Amino acid sequence: MIPALRAKVPLDVWLCSLLIAVSGVLFLVEGLVRYATEGGASIVTLPAIFRVLNLLAAVGLIVGVRFVRPTAVTILGLGAVLHLLVLAGTGHAWTRIASGVLLAAQLYAIVLLHTGPVRDHCGHVR
Repeated sequence: MIPALRAKVPLDVWLCSLLIAVSGVLFLVEGLVRYATEGGASIVTLPAIFRVLNLLAAVGLIVGVRFVRPTAVTILGLGAVLHLLVLAGTGHAWTRIASGVLLAAQLYAIVLLHTGPVRDHCGHVR
């Protein structure tokens, strides 16, 4: 990691980016496990798309791209709705528990996106 970049980026931004990236990767792992147990390649498609979108949002947030905050809120909101649907569904217990944890992580990341340090880092004018 470049020390100058690490010094410029606030802790809230790092935590939010970590939550976004990890939730995307864990959702893909959940999809891969479901693919291995249940079969059907369509199970992996949506988690793979969300993983790419989450990683792009996390990197854009660290870099400080101006339009990444509303985009990340939209991506995380759609992911939270998706996890809520899985949580309310009739799947395996481990899938519902994992979706509940990922739902909580994504909602917390949405809250972090609205904090002052993240807004200031992404160029929000007060």
